[in-house]
Amino acid sequence: MDQDHRRLRRIREREMEMYDDDDEQPLLQEHQTISPIFAPHPRTTTTTTTIISNFDRILEKTGKDISVTEMNAHIKKIPNFLMKQYKSFQQLLYHLKPTTNDIEQLTKIALLIYKIMIIQTYHLLWTAYLKSGTGQLLHPVQRQPLYSLTLSIWPKQIKTMISLKNKNEVYLSFVNKHLLKLNGQLKNYQNKLNFKANHCFGYTLTIQNSIETYIEQHLHSFRLNIEHHIELLHYDYHIRALKLEYFRYHPNEYQKQQLKEICQTKYVQEMAEQKSRLIKKQINYYNLSNQSTLIDSIRNMDIHQQLLNEYKEIAVQSRANLFQSYIKSIDDEREEYGKKFDDQIMKMWSHHRLGDDSNPKLPSIMIQLIDQRCQKITERLKCIYRFKSQLTP
Repeated sequence: MDQDHRRLRRIREREMEMYDDDDEQPLLQEHQTISPIFAPHPRTTTTTTTIISNFDRILEKTGKDISVTEMNAHIKKIPNFLMKQYKSFQQLLYHLKPTTNDIEQLTKIALLIYKIMIIQTYHLLWTAYLKSGTGQLLHPVQRQPLYSLTLSIWPKQIKTMISLKNKNEVYLSFVNKHLLKLNGQLKNYQNKLNFKANHCFGYTLTIQNSIETYIEQHLHSFRLNIEHHIELLHYDYHIRALKLEYFRYHPNEYQKQQLKEICQTKYVQEMAEQKSRLIKKQINYYNLSNQSTLIDSIRNMDIHQQLLNEYKEIAVQSRANLFQSYIKSIDDEREEYGKKFDDQIMKMWSHHRLGDDSNPKLPSIMIQLIDQRCQKITERLKCIYRFKSQLTP
């Protein structure tokens, strides 16, 4: 377990490094859609090493932003659930068959509706990119915040797509170009849909509603993921805006370092907290009985039940010991960084009260900005893990 603990510490250290870039925004995007973490692999006996390795592999994954290439491929792709051999799609077509016998046309119509829905959803994401870059992402609030909500802040997702940095007109042109492309694709597919619908004998609004409902059910996870991306854009905007406001007060190098270190520590502390909660939730999902394939092959029910009971007793105890130790490693990290964060805050306030010639007192407004930035970092991570938790049993 010492090896696993060291491995976990290395992950934490990388997280701290990855969190601090030019904009001090987290590069470790934890919002990637994931499958249940402890889903057992059939016909295998899961060892301690396998379980830990599988879980760490998921935890180490950096969230993958949606590239333009992936988006275009997604729009062009024909999904499995719209294939004729897909059972539920077959059932839908069979249900609609008494109304129209033109199954081929219905299949093409369904694909056009799918493409329209995909484009409309991506359009929401790129519109959010544009609003962030033009200072229109956040709505005005009654209580005046400490920082501006109308700054032009281009999301990191856009900055990583093109090589130039800090070129507002380039980002604006880039985003507008892709929004125009999405608008053009949307109009094209809508025109094709109207044409096919008008030339498909027996096609009605009821049929279209049935197809739309079917496709919406299969796009539910995709839409949730895009909505989550947009939600995170709001947090990223706040985090960046707070840093810009902090720098507007011309901090010295020591004060810049304070902002960086305190926010990094809060990030790692909250990350450990949220990971610990997610692991504890996932433990309940891990169904070890599914791994007893050899026992399941025994036909004698008395022997089968006896062996299964013995297997479960041993497996459950092993699982409890394993994850108790693993969770302790994460909780130790959380406590370590929690204490470090408290120490940093105490030091910050001490410097605020005393100061010296080389490092003037830190103004109260700058302390408030650090505090609010830490709050937004915490809220962002809670949002990420709340989303992950919804995807798992």
